[in-house]
Amino acid sequence: MFRKILLSFALIFMTAQNVTAATADNDHHHHPKHNMLIYGFEEIFASHVVYKAPHNYQIILSLTLTDDVKTAYIRGRATHPDESLFLLLDEMDISKIREMDSLSGTLQRETSSGERETLATGVVITKDNFKILFFNELPTF
Repeated sequence: MFRKILLSFALIFMTAQNVTAATADNDHHHHPKHNMLIYGFEEIFASHVVYKAPHNYQIILSLTLTDDVKTAYIRGRATHPDESLFLLLDEMDISKIREMDSLSGTLQRETSSGERETLATGVVITKDNFKILFFNELPTF
């Protein structure tokens, strides 16, 4: 009898652990990439492109880019002044941006036809090089 009870508790515990692990994995993998519109020359800013959840955060950042990324940004801005430049952030929970040690992603240019051209890959912006100027969670509809 004691063995059956012990076995039952062990099965319940293992099932709970599997459900918890599966939930954690699902939570980890559902975070999307985020588009940040990049603008400015002397001072460079990034504005999160707001949409439905989980993109319902209005965020404006001030950025200090590394020399190579800033060169790619300035060149892209100068050669295509009428097109938008984006920092496509890697998968992350944008609501936790205040807690991030760094941001990473790809600098891209969007053509007038909506196609994307990569200007710089492996962009990393450390916490010391981005400042949150505005953060607001918008209601979801």
